[in-house]
Amino acid sequence: MNLSSQTIHKQAGSIMLEAAYVLPLMFLAILMIVEAVNYASDRLYANNVMTDMTRLIVDQANDEASRPNSQNHRFVSCNANKVVVNEGEAAQGLQELFAISVGNGQVPAGMSMDYQASQIQGVTTYVVAVSIPSQTLFLPDSVAQTFPIKTNMLVSIDLSC
Repeated sequence: MNLSSQTIHKQAGSIMLEAAYVLPLMFLAILMIVEAVNYASDRLYANNVMTDMTRLIVDQANDEASRPNSQNHRFVSCNANKVVVNEGEAAQGLQELFAISVGNGQVPAGMSMDYQASQIQGVTTYVVAVSIPSQTLFLPDSVAQTFPIKTNMLVSIDLSC
């Protein structure tokens, strides 16, 4: 056996070691990247739902300010010459939006909503924080419970009607 055949034989062993140790690590890294992209897209989707709800409320509030008591507004009403958010209807509407977009027609299991309204110097501010368990593709459900999708909505209304 000459020197070149010994070198080739040693390289074949190193290639086998590389395949045995590096390829599984690369496969795990690819799976984690796919999970991270899935989580990011779910979070973006939840933020879009909250943005849609904010737009609905603000559009209805502007319309209510220009045409009070028009009966077309589900999420806002005129109360004591001020536009206010109908808190129960807004919460139900937000749950419906999440049910349509995330939960396949049902409110997502484990969805929690924290709703707070405050009034500072005549401006009413509504803060809504929503948490939904994320959906994993390859990882166990315990990871989905550990890293929920959290999103917030802030709506300030200072309109008279």
